[in-house]
Amino acid sequence: MDRRLVLFHCNWFDVCDDIKGVKKDDYDFVSVNPDRFLKINEPFVLADQASQGFYANDNSNKGWQIVS
Repeated sequence: MDRRLVLFHCNWFDVCDDIKGVKKDDYDFVSVNPDRFLKINEPFVLADQASQGFYANDNSNKGWQIVS
């Protein structure tokens, strides 16, 4: 029996800081500061715990990105 485990190595954005790390606008769009990362020692996530998303530049907040 061949078993495989898929892990993703991640850099986590700082979503704990509501001022410098993450913002939510009036339309519930979430923006993150891509220059701020969490300083934790848990860099891996299992494949079944992850979901696909993408980032777009936030025109309202220079240097930030909207998460979808």
